[in-house]
Amino acid sequence: MEAAPLVKGQYYTINTRDRWLFTSPPKTATTTVRFTLKDKTFLTLDEYNILNKALPNPNHQTIYKFITAFPEASRFFKFGIVRNPYDRLVSLWWERGKPSNIPFLIFVDSIKNTSDYDTHSGFNKYQSDWYTDDTEIIRFENFAEEFCQVLSKIGIEKEVKDIRHTRRRGAKKKNFAEFYTSKRSKEYVYDLFKEDFLLYGYRKL
Repeated sequence: MEAAPLVKGQYYTINTRDRWLFTSPPKTATTTVRFTLKDKTFLTLDEYNILNKALPNPNHQTIYKFITAFPEASRFFKFGIVRNPYDRLVSLWWERGKPSNIPFLIFVDSIKNTSDYDTHSGFNKYQSDWYTDDTEIIRFENFAEEFCQVLSKIGIEKEVKDIRHTRRRGAKKKNFAEFYTSKRSKEYVYDLFKEDFLLYGYRKL
């Protein structure tokens, strides 16, 4: 069975032989997971062509889109990551706002609503919209430990000390809560992503 070639930076984190699939929203350590699993993925060339035609950019696609393109994936072991919406927005600002010298609170105001796709791609939906009910959820806040637990379920053994974030930024030196210096910004982000706060048990600042 011929495996599909890996395309640098554009690979699918899926293994159709061992029957598992990973995908996740932006700013949830997806690069680290893809890097860790890049040599463990497997698609036949035919399977690759099917996915590449339906999802030419595999990054941050929802599980529902994978299943639509490749229905067999509905029976795979599926996993993804969620992150505190307050923290996730700080990470987005560090990548897109800070390099343009946009103050954090002004940047927050630019996130008009969860359909603001053109301005902030990937923040146009709740994190829960990525996942089916049977998806195994890893919490970003306990990433290394929970990622290792999930890896063991798909037959891959890693130790916590071997898991390293590949794109950690300077913002992590500061607690995300310190960026929300106004009551309005705290309320605004909570209301914007309320479903994620409630579903995943994150607390309002």
